[in-house]
Amino acid sequence: MGDQLDLSHPDAHEHVYRDWGEVPPLSRPLMQGDVFQDVALPDFDEPPAMIQVVAHPCSMRRGTILRSRMGVAPLNLQDGRIGKTIWKKNLRVMPLPELLGPGKLNYLVDLTERTSVKSERLDLTKRVATLSNDGILLLQQRVIMNDTRLLVPLDRLYEVNRHVLTETELQEDWADTALEGVSEGDIASALVKANEEFDEWLGAGDPSRRDKLRNPINHAELRREARREARSRYSH
Repeated sequence: MGDQLDLSHPDAHEHVYRDWGEVPPLSRPLMQGDVFQDVALPDFDEPPAMIQVVAHPCSMRRGTILRSRMGVAPLNLQDGRIGKTIWKKNLRVMPLPELLGPGKLNYLVDLTERTSVKSERLDLTKRVATLSNDGILLLQQRVIMNDTRLLVPLDRLYEVNRHVLTETELQEDWADTALEGVSEGDIASALVKANEEFDEWLGAGDPSRRDKLRNPINHAELRREARREARSRYSH
């Protein structure tokens, strides 16, 4: 992973995005790197904009409750191709090539214009893209580089974020199971309930399962355990 993506990597659609050219599933928890459309930004004169969530996953929530404000940055349309020069030399932006799918427009996230919005404005039905794990780490790398001029290798970022990325994966799998067969009108309430129950399950035990996530040796067993538990609760 550390050698696959870096500041000089050009046009890496298959590495940057997880949900690309399609609407991300509602079961995917709000995550760093998510892109939303039609979000009004405070102190910006422009109409509602496309934004990217830049807040670190660990600073987003208290339990399952989103903090009242979320760190974001605006997207600017890039005139022309996003090539190696932008990836390598423009450290003040996060490139988002062909953001909405093959052949679509290119955007740059302006990391110098970071601001915050009320979390309630981040409606998951207006989320248009999510980043892959590699993409999330690349965003973190560029945020750090913009702020400090320190280049942190992606493999080092992966080491300190691995448990968070795995927790997000477990939560999404849990929510997918919980939403199977749920009618459209009941999805919102079922999703809230599933996320609350997942958080309770993850926090149980001594040491807690969340603490166990910090050691990657436990990840495979926790995945199996989470799937068994979700099926036992929601499959009928």
